Amino acid sequence: MQRRISSLSTVYTKIISPLLFPVWVLVLFYLQPGDGLAGTVVMGVFFIAVAGGFFWLHFPLKRVKVDDDNLYISNYLKEITVPLGEIENVTEFILSEPRRVTIHFRNETEFGRKIVFLAKYRAFAFMDGH
Repeated sequence: MQRRISSLSTVYTKIISPLLFPVWVLVLFYLQPGDGLAGTVVMGVFFIAVAGGFFWLHFPLKRVKVDDDNLYISNYLKEITVPLGEIENVTEFILSEPRRVTIHFRNETEFGRKIVFLAKYRAFAFMDGH
């Protein structure tokens, strides 16, 4: 029986929040200090930096399920199955909640040699590994 090991917030983080991003940009442009070209350039550079960081962090996120033999990995358009024996290493970034977990594989998969997902949220788990 499959059980989900990725956070339910993955769908919000990966799909819904990018759709809301243009709204935030419009608000920022509306609230920009001062008028003129200089303010517009500053806000444009800020927008590009934030958008780049946002998509670099959130676009690779996957939904992950597991059973006794396999990982089931989805990018919400496609799902692949990877045997648990293909896992080479698992790391996590402990300074975020939900934790960003990276699974490294021995061989190339359709999603690459590694995948990133958000682990399920655990209250009061600061500095404690999954």
